Formats: sequence, C-alpha cells, structure tokens
Amino acid sequence: MKNRADAIPANTEADPVLGVLLSPGIRAKAKIHQLEHEFDIPMENSMGEELNQMCNLSDYVEEPGVKKGREQLLTQLVMKNALKESQSPR
Repeated sequence: MKNRADAIPANTEADPVLGVLLSPGIRAKAKIHQLEHEFDIPMENSMGEELNQMCNLSDYVEEPGVKKGREQLLTQLVMKNALKESQSPR
C-alpha cells in the first residue's frame, strides 16, 4: 500500500485531505481508511457510499479519455508507418 505522501498529488500539498480525496490512484476503500485513520475523520456509512460513488464517477470520466488517447496513438502509429513505407525505396 502506498504511503500518504506518495498518494498526494503535488499540487495539493496545502491540504493533504483533498489530496487523498482527489487522487485517482487510490481506491475508495483506501481513501476511507486514510481519512479515518490518518486524519481522524469519522466516516459514516452514507459518507462512505458517497465517496464510493465519487470514485466510480471518476473512473467513468477517465475511461473515455483513455480510450481516446489509445485511438490517437494508434492513428499516429498507422500514419507514421504509412509515411515510412511511402518513403522507402521499392
């Protein structure tokens, strides 16, 4: 498991709680654990459920971005390969 310092994005050093909440690399259960044990923030069931929904939403937003990035990379590789083939002597 990552330690808290590794999990906090660099731009949120002023508020490590926000760093934990907003870190895409930490799953909801780990966030709840950190909030409870490292920051002494009691997590009621409803708060844990809301945090879990927030994490699921970020996964949903991230997935299309990753797919788009892969499509762009594939397009670039195909175009690069086509350019190489058109420039190579036959």
